[in-house]
Amino acid sequence: MTPPTQLRQTARDMLQVVHLAAELGRIRRTQGLTLAEAAERTGVSAATISRLERCDRTADMRVSLLQAYAAALGVELRMYLDARVPL
Repeated sequence: MTPPTQLRQTARDMLQVVHLAAELGRIRRTQGLTLAEAAERTGVSAATISRLERCDRTADMRVSLLQAYAAALGVELRMYLDARVPL
């Protein structure tokens, strides 16, 4: 890959994570779960879930955390990761 192509792919990947985190937050709210309830199900703090959903620059955006959060909500993460975000 050429450097501009790599940058575009990195940007797409980042947009995909931002979209996914926001979507998980939407799903949590639709299910009527509080941050504390989602955090308990995921095994992390409510502050961690909040930062994740807001894509705070200090957020832990590891795929393993996204997978755990999605599983706690009863969602398959793969379904979202397979979708391509246009840039």
